[in-house]
Amino acid sequence: MALQDENDPCFVHECITIVLREAQDYRAKLTTNLCLVGLDNVNREYLVTRENLNRIAEGILTDYFDDIKGLQDENNPRFIDEIITIFLRVAEDYRADHSQ
Repeated sequence: MALQDENDPCFVHECITIVLREAQDYRAKLTTNLCLVGLDNVNREYLVTRENLNRIAEGILTDYFDDIKGLQDENNPRFIDEIITIFLRVAEDYRADHSQ
């Protein structure tokens, strides 16, 4: 999945926005599903949901990794590390919000 302009200064913001949008959409689906599932199945449903969210996150990172990698250069050799750190921080915040 390639962006239209890899030199766009908002590239990182766009990537994070996509991750957050996917997480919000998935959270909305989860909320609907949990309302439909009996309390006996909530634990099982949560485990399945967590696994699916991990797959979504992996897919998003995989799709954009080549684009992100192309932005790393000698001026910022840790660019990919920083992007992944930001992603993991956002994912952890989402998980903390979701578990409450």
